[in-house]
Amino acid sequence: MATLTTSSECSQCSKTKAQCTCRGCQGSFCTKHFNEHRQQLSVRFDQEIGEAHDELVQQIDKLTRQNKIHDDIFSEIDRWETRMIKKIQQVAEKVRRQIIELVSQGTETLNDELKALTKDIRRCRQEDDFVEEDIENLRQKIYELQSSFEKTTVSNDIEVIERKDPIKWNRMIYARKRQQMLLPSIPLNVKWALKGCTIAGGHGRGDALNQLNAPFSVYIDDKQSIYIADCENHRIVEWKPNSTVGEVVAGGNGSGNRANQLCCPTDVIVDKEANSLIICDRGNRRIMRWSCQRGTCGETIISNIDCSRLSMDNRRSLYVSDWKKNEVRRFDDGGTEGTIVARGSGPSDRLSQPTCIFVDQDHSVFVSDYDNHRVLKWIKDSHEGIIVAGGNREGNDLTQLSHPQGLFVDQFGRIYVSDQRNHRVMRWCDSAKQGEVIVDANNTGDSLCQLNRPIGLSFDQHGNLYVVDGGNDRVIRFNMQPN
Repeated sequence: MATLTTSSECSQCSKTKAQCTCRGCQGSFCTKHFNEHRQQLSVRFDQEIGEAHDELVQQIDKLTRQNKIHDDIFSEIDRWETRMIKKIQQVAEKVRRQIIELVSQGTETLNDELKALTKDIRRCRQEDDFVEEDIENLRQKIYELQSSFEKTTVSNDIEVIERKDPIKWNRMIYARKRQQMLLPSIPLNVKWALKGCTIAGGHGRGDALNQLNAPFSVYIDDKQSIYIADCENHRIVEWKPNSTVGEVVAGGNGSGNRANQLCCPTDVIVDKEANSLIICDRGNRRIMRWSCQRGTCGETIISNIDCSRLSMDNRRSLYVSDWKKNEVRRFDDGGTEGTIVARGSGPSDRLSQPTCIFVDQDHSVFVSDYDNHRVLKWIKDSHEGIIVAGGNREGNDLTQLSHPQGLFVDQFGRIYVSDQRNHRVMRWCDSAKQGEVIVDANNTGDSLCQLNRPIGLSFDQHGNLYVVDGGNDRVIRFNMQPN
């Protein structure tokens, strides 16, 4: 409101009589100008708050009354219905053709046998050299052919087998809220601390719960817990916030291919809807699902794949990079074959040992092209990739990368990449010709200002940067600095 003062001048007319002071802007006013100031605030309140609130109320009320549903959602259901009907019709037609073919096979056999019998009868009659035994043989053949004919004309000679396996119709198609990708809010001009802090590991290479052995990737959940693919320890470990030791949540039973074992896992992500971990079990050439409820065993969901890294989009489709086939495949709900979404067809976009993947809100696929020292982007449904970082041969110039690995794309389309052999983390703005270093090794080493072959990277919801410092067997966090 206002307070009285006797010493200040009115900020509008400079009068020195008794004044009022606005507690908001701390300005001093005479009575006349204070009333005008209050009136201006009232108008501003109505314009900036009242009108915006009223507009929001109208929008929500309109949405509630209309219960608006986009036509394209129902169109998608219509297309599914058409596809299912077509598939059923195709199967039914296939069975019809099978029945016709089975009937035709019997008829053709009868005709062949009848022709042979007719030929024998004509020969005997023409030669006029038959005896009682020949008549009996021909009679027997006619009888056998008659029996075959009767069997062929019986309607139940052919049966239609309908499998009684229950069809899970409620799983073939259903509706759900689309999973949103909650990207951290990273301001345009943000910087990160020059010195990091160790979040996991950092006690030398080993298999103790406070150690890591060649970690590859890190995943950060909504509770700030981090999951690490502890490759050479053949396990996935979870480190809760402020913990000094990790907890084994998958594997940890030595290298092997049993359901409770892993072999050199290189990536892990969390499927929130299924409350499970999805693990790239590279050494066993398989993708595993492991319950977050401390399950002692996992299940193989994709096998016989030379997997390197994983990603999941907002529709829960799974993306896997194959380092031998030099491609990335998308696996939709429950699929095991996958669809190629990134591979390339020429020198400009052909992959060579793809590693990390990132899928944005528009389902564009970003791939770290390890041996080609670049990052490529495939726009959804595109058959050609475009270079978005590096691509100028191996080197340490700002236009170059050296065996890129960890990958992240923020809400502005800026690409963050672990430049492994240059021991640094770089950022490339959209369409930029060169990148900028955001975490520098200051020569490779093991201090908290240095990196040694960084591999994975990620961000938490506050914009803090996490780097898997592979050569130092640790995960370091670089806090975002306020502007």
